Amino acid sequence: MNNLIIHPEYSNLIDRLEELKIIITEKIAKKDYLIFHECKNIETAYMLKIGHLDFKIFETKLNIRKIKREIAIIQKHINLQKEIDLNFIKNQIEIEFEEYILKLEEKAAKINMAINRAMNKTLSKEESLEIKKIYKELILKLHPDLNEELSKNEEDLFFKVMESYEAGDLERLKVLKVLASDISNNEDEPVEGNILDKLKENINLLEIRLELIDKEIDEVKDSYPYNKKFLLDDEEKLEENKEILQNELNNFIETLAMYKKKLDYLLNSINN
Repeated sequence: MNNLIIHPEYSNLIDRLEELKIIITEKIAKKDYLIFHECKNIETAYMLKIGHLDFKIFETKLNIRKIKREIAIIQKHINLQKEIDLNFIKNQIEIEFEEYILKLEEKAAKINMAINRAMNKTLSKEESLEIKKIYKELILKLHPDLNEELSKNEEDLFFKVMESYEAGDLERLKVLKVLASDISNNEDEPVEGNILDKLKENINLLEIRLELIDKEIDEVKDSYPYNKKFLLDDEEKLEENKEILQNELNNFIETLAMYKKKLDYLLNSINN
């Protein structure tokens, strides 16, 4: 009976390939946890503690700009002795400021999402550990970066895995794990042809992907909302920022009241 002799380089390459897959699995899981969970938790806390002031400032500044524009249009009509249609003017202003109104609606939606997220049931420590464990298993089995030639069904399955992980749906992840259980990663390929070159190529690609994932993680940490974490962790700094924003808001509210008076005076002068 002949014993199969495995080329030592092949064995080393396989070991390196497996090592990279495990490292990348951990990195992908870390990045996704940052994006889907930690960043959302940070944004929720930020919105509830200080983000509502950002919203009110943006809203008040927008109202100031709209009233100033309304005053300017009305004054122009008066100077040209043109008929003043207030409804038409208001509609025109809404169109002019449509982009800013949409931004305001997006900010309001984020605050509502933060409130809903804060009210929703959170996973226990044990459930969080289990969901991370299952997700890593499914990354290793189904992630496109780690598995060549995935079928359409497997790609769809991984998309559902990501959806479930983002939603923190442990029960659905358990079901998806069962569905993925019959998928086997075929790694015991015969040493023939250019298999060594192919292994080296795969290793090179994974090493490049590993560098990219590290950069992606750094980008997440440098961006909003993660970059607000230091502020939320410093209660004194947080209170200072809240006071600054509140004072800024109060100033804009006073400015808005002033322009409202100007508009009322202008409208009264027209009616009289």
